[in-house]
Amino acid sequence: MLFQSRRITLFRHMAMVWCVSFLMVVVHSRDTSSKIQERMEQQIYHSPFLQSLSIHDRCRLFPTWSSSSTTDNDSSLVSWDDCETAHSYFPQNFGLFNGSAAEYPHQDLQWLYQLQDCMQEAQEQRLQGYFWDEFEMVGANDNDEGEFDFWETFLQRNPLRPTTVAFEYPSMETLSLQQQQEGTEIVPPVAIVVEDALHMLEVDTLEDLKQCLRMHQSHLAEIRPFGQNYDKGGNNCVFLGGFLQSLTPGVAAKIRQAGHVAWTHAQWGEFVPPLHTVHPDGYKDPLEAGIRTSDHISYEGWEALGPHKDSDSLYTVLVMLSNPDDYDGGEFHMQVDRSGDQSEQQRRLDESHPPLILKLKKYDGVVFLADENTHQVLSIGGGDRKTVATEFWGHRDCPFGIKRPSPEMWLDYQSSNEW
Repeated sequence: MLFQSRRITLFRHMAMVWCVSFLMVVVHSRDTSSKIQERMEQQIYHSPFLQSLSIHDRCRLFPTWSSSSTTDNDSSLVSWDDCETAHSYFPQNFGLFNGSAAEYPHQDLQWLYQLQDCMQEAQEQRLQGYFWDEFEMVGANDNDEGEFDFWETFLQRNPLRPTTVAFEYPSMETLSLQQQQEGTEIVPPVAIVVEDALHMLEVDTLEDLKQCLRMHQSHLAEIRPFGQNYDKGGNNCVFLGGFLQSLTPGVAAKIRQAGHVAWTHAQWGEFVPPLHTVHPDGYKDPLEAGIRTSDHISYEGWEALGPHKDSDSLYTVLVMLSNPDDYDGGEFHMQVDRSGDQSEQQRRLDESHPPLILKLKKYDGVVFLADENTHQVLSIGGGDRKTVATEFWGHRDCPFGIKRPSPEMWLDYQSSNEW
């Protein structure tokens, strides 16, 4: 009995020691977790390296042009006004309403407030995910204060790069040689392939916008066949227009800039009527053109997209959101097919150009004259192929919720202010 009593006492003592040890571990874990949480907030929104960046670069890191978290009301690090000035992009936020913003009573805007909250929460969660990835990658812990700066390590792995031109189609050398040999009129390339059209942060913000629109404005998501009886394939589309500029202005600014880089390189602004009778006012700078539509496009359930033109638009900026090995096949295919008055000789020369066939890297893009080519997506063998296609035209930005209006619809809207 004495031995059994001592054994019970020993077991009780061991159990008490184990419980105390467990509680100490839990308390320490909570303290450590709380400390890291505070550190994460500090690193994401107030890191010294972040504050040392130019306002232009800080705005690129926060494409919503708001740097405040749901627990931090200090948005002084990045503000809408400062970002507008830094990027020379001034989206007419209220003009993107379907009609005047003053016509909307407060309760009718609840869906917009829900979208804004959705985007803010998505941005915060995404930035926290980036933080943990970098934190674990560098082997940081709660004892190495001052040795880990989130934004410094993040940008070392994912640097902010300007959009640059890779090549044009057809090449300017080929077009110049044709003009010299055949004595034809000077014509511009129809497409410019660009690198680093968007950054990882901007693409992920686009994905946030797509998901939030699916949740709160589901009518903007469409399964979109091309041709009769699906004979030209199709795609799955979420219409981003208007919301792109008002909720992700940094992404809209970068897409515009990609268009401007291509426009400058191709010298599209120098080609005027009568060559391009479809656009009698010529090709204005994309920085001055309006966004007709911006579509997040995926191809789940589709095998291809048939040949077509983006009629009645000036330019299309197409940016790849998937890596080349994320899907099989699915090459982008383009053939010169100019609109307007062309001589028979010029048409023959245009038809002589071999097609452009390419598989873009993620974040790269192609900017093309919307009416001057026929393009398509070749057979897709499987996987996840995603792009964002933004069309520019000679009118101002379309209000949000409008799905690629025709010029006639736009004229009616201008006269009635209603769709």
